[in-house]
Parts: sequence; structure tokens; C-alpha cells
Amino acid sequence: MSCRNYTGGVINRHVNLFGRTFWRAWFDVDRVGLEAARRDYLEYRFGTVLSANSRNQLLGSIPYYVWLGCPKRLSSSLNTPNYPHEIVERLDAAATESPYLSPINHTQSLSRAVEKASPEIRSKAFDAAIINLSANLPLPSFFYQNNHWRIYYDDQLKKHTQFKSEYIYAFTWEDTRVDHRLLKLGSEDVVLAITSAGDNILSYALSSPAKIHAVDLNPNQNHLLELKVASYSALPYVDFWKLFGEGKHPGFRSLLISRLSPHMSSRAFQYWLNNVHVFTSGKGLYETGGSRHAIRVVRMLSTILGFQSEIKKLLAAKTLIEQREIYNKKIRPFIMSRLLSYLIVSQEKFLWAALGVPHNQ
Repeated sequence: MSCRNYTGGVINRHVNLFGRTFWRAWFDVDRVGLEAARRDYLEYRFGTVLSANSRNQLLGSIPYYVWLGCPKRLSSSLNTPNYPHEIVERLDAAATESPYLSPINHTQSLSRAVEKASPEIRSKAFDAAIINLSANLPLPSFFYQNNHWRIYYDDQLKKHTQFKSEYIYAFTWEDTRVDHRLLKLGSEDVVLAITSAGDNILSYALSSPAKIHAVDLNPNQNHLLELKVASYSALPYVDFWKLFGEGKHPGFRSLLISRLSPHMSSRAFQYWLNNVHVFTSGKGLYETGGSRHAIRVVRMLSTILGFQSEIKKLLAAKTLIEQREIYNKKIRPFIMSRLLSYLIVSQEKFLWAALGVPHNQ
């Protein structure tokens, strides 16, 4: 529902009937009342700055939540009674000036049709905020985050939930140096780009364009971008390199809570709190995401067909000319063969889950 102002998802927010009964009875022994309405009241009475649901596994998987709030209207601190409306208008403007919403080459007839149907384009954030304000509810949590990087979206829509809790790309494959040469971004340019793993977005930021709109059908890709931006803002180089250079950091959970959380939206914070293992166990960040399936296929083929040594030569090559020659002569014939294409690459499920290629494409 668009006026929902809590975060963390419906499933994680409440425990099952048995757990709810057991824990309430357990804490009643110590005269501690676990009343669910308390949190509901907090989220009705105040704006949510940061919220997360979790469990204490060490003490028997006790469910708990973390909640930080602020005045619903923030007027006491800013002396501006219309402050919520100013936030709404500002975010509405930020969300509706995307190049996609005002294309340069659209036809006059299409333009007239749009104007007739909707005299003023409004963002989803604006619509959600108006519903909340009219019901005297706090604005959705996106409006109270410390850094207004993330725009409101409905995380319960099927187009978002289809990805469950997995991003496809842990890193961006494309070389943005080519984009820089072609686009020649300047201070007056506005960029609209698919988020992917966020590396391309951060690369565009080096040219200091006026604005960058990072959009992705998979919200988890934007959770990853948020984590990278927060890490740039709050962490020293050593910790940043462990996270995104080596892809592993044993102290990630502590960093997330103590250093990174003030720079993240509630949904991104909740996501990484649920996925601490990405950086603390297994092979690390770059062996996660849907694209890991494609990586594993290539790794398996290199072992079976015996071109592992050629991949090592490709990685050790000093120039693009050397890389191109090794790839075209020794690697491409294997991974682009008709048999592999028929059995794996041409399969729609593999293309979507492992490479992010939509069915229509």
C-alpha cells in the first residue's frame, strides 16, 4: 500500500503465531511487555529515519527491531511549518525531471496527448506523500533519510519482488571509459542510466554532471550502489578496499551498523543487515549475485575443455591488442560455440537470472 511508512518488508516484520506467543510469555516472567502496538504507535507518531528487523541468534534467535525516528513534521527543528510539503515538492521535482520524462525528440501529437491526459507529471513519491499527509500519517521513510539519494518506490510490487533478495550483478562489466569518450559529460548534463552494480554510476560522477538518475528494475542493485556511496562517504581506504577490492571484510556487520547506517535508506540498511554473509563468508562479493552462474559456467568449461591457461594469459596481458588476440583465437571459439549457445546461453531463464537480459530482448 502506497501510504505504508514502515520498512523491512511484511514477512520480516512479524514472527509466526508460535514465536509471538512464546516470546511474549517468556518476557512476561520478567514483567517486560512485548506489545506490537508500541512500534505501530512510534511509526504513526514520528517519521522513520532508520528501521530494521533482526534476530539475536546467540540467545536463541530472539526477534528484535531497531528504530530511529524524528518529529513527523520536523517543524520544531527547522522553524518551517510547511517543511514536509517542501520535501515533497523537492523530491517530486527531482524524480520528474528525468530525461526519460521529457525526451528531446518526442512528436508534437504525443506531447499534446500527454498534456491532455495529465496536465502535470507527478512522481510516485509525490503521490505516496500526498496520501500519507492527507491521512495525517508520517511520510514514507524515504522522506526522512539523512541523504536524499533514494527515491520512494513500492517494494511490494511483483516486478521488484521477482528478484527476491538477490542482485544480478556484483560488478559492472562494461568499460565506462568508452562512455566518457563518447558522451563528454559536462556540468550541465543530466544522466539517466541503468544502475547495474553502480560502478558505471560512480564513474559518471567523476565528470561532475548536474544530476545522475540511477534506475533499475531490481531494487537490490540500488541497495548495492547505496552501500558503495555510503562506504565512500564514511570509510577509510583500507576498509573500502577490503569490501570492494577483495570483496570480503570480517568486520562488515560492525561497520554497517556503526559507520554506514547514517548514510543509507532503511531498506538498503535492512537488506545488508540480512546479507552480512556476502562479505563475511564464502568467497566474497564477487562470487554472489545472479551473474555468478555465468561465471561458474565459464569456469567449468575452462576446466573441462582445457583453456584455463589461456584465461590466465588473458589476465596477464599488458595491452588490449594482446587480450583481443588471446580471446578471439583461444577463448571465444569455446564460449561462443553453437552447442553452448543452444544448451545454455539461448535459454531465457539463464539469460534473465544470470545475465540480466529481459525475455523480449
